[in-house]
Amino acid sequence: MKNSAATARKWTKFVAARKEFPFGEKILAAFDAGSITGLCECGCNSFSFYVDDLSVAPLVEPDGSACVFTLDFRTARVDATLSLCVFTDAKGNFSGMDVDYCANSLPMPEKVKLLEPPFHSCGLSSHVRGR
Repeated sequence: MKNSAATARKWTKFVAARKEFPFGEKILAAFDAGSITGLCECGCNSFSFYVDDLSVAPLVEPDGSACVFTLDFRTARVDATLSLCVFTDAKGNFSGMDVDYCANSLPMPEKVKLLEPPFHSCGLSSHVRGR
């Protein structure tokens, strides 16, 4: 699947809609207010992001740049996984997402069937800003 602004929006909306991710509205507001600063060209769907609008609430308490949330899925292909990692900057603002297939050893296919539920979900507990 070609990496693009539309692909970045798709993955952001996907994470925002997950019950495992408690800040869906915040990440969508950040995406609408900010801008994509880079699209990875290696075959993954990762992107970097910048939020310049001070009216947009940070996702988490400021605590340095970090991956603050991860989701990992098995896929319909027996030996394949899909991983998503949400990043924030030093101010707690959404700063991008890593989206890779098979630990980034293969390019993202055009269509990926994810098996529910995710086999791993982690993050936000030490960074939580008021819900």
